[in-house]
Order: sequence, then C-alpha cells, then structure tokens
Amino acid sequence: MTEIREYTIVTSDGEVVRHGKAGVLPEPPQGCLRLIGVLPPNAPSYWDGEVFILKPPPPSAHHIFDYTTKQWVDPRTLDDHKSAKWKEIKRQRDVAEFATFTYNNMEFDGDLDAQRRLTAYISVSKSSIAAGQPFEAEFTLANNTNVTLTAQDFVGIELAKVQAVAATFNHASALRAQIDAATTVQEVEDITW
Repeated sequence: MTEIREYTIVTSDGEVVRHGKAGVLPEPPQGCLRLIGVLPPNAPSYWDGEVFILKPPPPSAHHIFDYTTKQWVDPRTLDDHKSAKWKEIKRQRDVAEFATFTYNNMEFDGDLDAQRRLTAYISVSKSSIAAGQPFEAEFTLANNTNVTLTAQDFVGIELAKVQAVAATFNHASALRAQIDAATTVQEVEDITW
C-alpha cells in the first residue's frame, strides 16, 4: 500500500504553486522545487529556502507580492494613480456638495430633501418680492431648531447654497489641476480633499 505524504511545490523564488497529500507525489514543473513532508501554514506565506515565512499584510488592495524581493509592490502606473485619485476626489466633492451650509450664522441641511423644501420656499419668496407682498415662514435648521425667515432670507439662502456648491466645485477643479501636474506617485497620494 502506498504511503500518503504531504508535499508542497514552490518556485525558485519561494511562491507556493501547489500543496497537498498524495500517495504518488506530483512532479514539480521546471524551475520548481518539491518539498516532501512539508505543508505551508494556513496563511499567506513564502518559502525562504529553509522555512515558510508569513507575508505581511498588503498595504492596499492594489499591491501584489514580489517573490523575488519578498516585498509588496504596487504595479499601477502614475496615470493609474492619477485616475484613482480623481475618482476619490469626485466622491468627496459629491459628499461636500450636499453637506450643510451657512447663511447668516444659521446652518442649513444641504441634502436633496432639504433642497426640495427650500426650493418651494424660495419660489414663493421670489413671487412675494416681485408682487411687493411680505412673506415669512418657519423653517427647521440643521440642528433641528425652528426659525422664522423672510422672503429676503430665503433668497439669501439660495445664494448661499449656490456659493457653497460653487466653492466645492472650484476646490475640486484646483485639486484636479494638482493631480494633472503631479509627476510622481507620492505627489498624487499627498493630494487630499
């Protein structure tokens, strides 16, 4: 009866190609080594010629392990990094676009629901101003307190929101210019919202 033995096949750089238990051990591919009676640990590792060494965690999901240098490397190009950074900035811009904003030291919600509510008040306010009629309404601020606002306040709130959104997009555009001008991966990574 054939004895079942543990084995591991590794490349000359220590990458595990295959491992298991078998009665008839598989032949290693050219340039590989078969280790008999040895299995790798149940964690990412490599063979250093004498023992299995656990690989440290990768710095990012983009990194791959270089078995020659025994280091994690990021194979992305500078353009790949620039593209990823711009996507990150756009996500942050989109969040900032709908963030709270301030008018006359009052903080207003900036999400779509709040904008819809404000739009109705702004529309009535503009009509009231055009007709020379006064208009006041109670409105809930971001901190859930209620205030009474005039037609002029609602028009001012609209302008404040437009200015906040414009500032957000101007900031994103400035960051885009920095991304485009970057000549190294580190310069790209140093760009933050």
